[in-house]
Amino acid sequence: MTTLLDTCLKPVTRLRRLMSEGPPVQVMQKAMDDNGWFTTADIKYALDALVGTMLTHDAVTRWLGSYPHVAKYRRVAVVMAGNIPMAGFFDLLCCCLTGCTALTKHSSKDHPLMQWVEEAMVPAFGIEIKPLCEHDNVDALIASGGSDAAMHMRARFGHIPMILRGHRSSAAIIDGTETDRELALLYDDIFTYHTLGCRNVTHLYLPEGYPPADIAEVLSHMAHRMPHPSFLGNYRQNRALKIMNGTPFVDGGFFTLSPGDGSDSISDITYSFYRTRQELDAAIAAAGHHTQCLVSHRHVPFGSAQKPYPWDYPDSVDVIKFLSEL
Repeated sequence: MTTLLDTCLKPVTRLRRLMSEGPPVQVMQKAMDDNGWFTTADIKYALDALVGTMLTHDAVTRWLGSYPHVAKYRRVAVVMAGNIPMAGFFDLLCCCLTGCTALTKHSSKDHPLMQWVEEAMVPAFGIEIKPLCEHDNVDALIASGGSDAAMHMRARFGHIPMILRGHRSSAAIIDGTETDRELALLYDDIFTYHTLGCRNVTHLYLPEGYPPADIAEVLSHMAHRMPHPSFLGNYRQNRALKIMNGTPFVDGGFFTLSPGDGSDSISDITYSFYRTRQELDAAIAAAGHHTQCLVSHRHVPFGSAQKPYPWDYPDSVDVIKFLSEL
């Protein structure tokens, strides 16, 4: 059996080489001009996650070795989000691997970086990538965005197979045996991309009696990696509102920890307590539809939420399988 690994290892290796040096300075600057949340550190972190984790030889070998090679030559619309740098990379990569022609709609907040990615993918795979136009006929759709965008996509593309991704966030399970280093690594899981990504940890499951202030103290020591100025502005507003309303919280100096199941503030991390493993499992199951990944000793290692492997499919939907079965 010919596998995707047999046919795609060399193109992926070429892509990794082309992307290794990173985008030109002018592309980086244009990306930050277009999206005020993007920083040089964010873009470099995202690139390292792709080149240093997702596209490594070992990761690609493990990932693609189990899929048969089935070139589909389908036209797939890929509508991309722009909440983090190069958010549309993975879906576009899956189209290239399966022989599909991708018709892309970049987010206006991430156009320069995704344009640079496409300029690397075209020669690496020897394929064509086109911009999606209003009246294009397509065989399938992969789209990321909010609920309004999802409604529009269903109305326009409801007759074809599709993957629609809405907003999700992630959580961490604390069992009380974590080292200070593991808790410090939560900084990357929580604050990389200013909590705006689906894999950002925004909720903590704590064993009953665990002091939330202990986590706040460890994370507050990372103040030398202070988040974006707009994030700090959100923190000050969020903190002032909690004080005015008498809402309980732990002040981390640039974020708050609050009891609850979720928050509308990007600088507010919520927590809940569990007494037993069964109680924890029930809470996780109840939040399952909205949870992208779990960080813990039993799941994604601390500090690794924002560096997924290619088999860590968003929303647990196997994109390669979806495209191969069109």
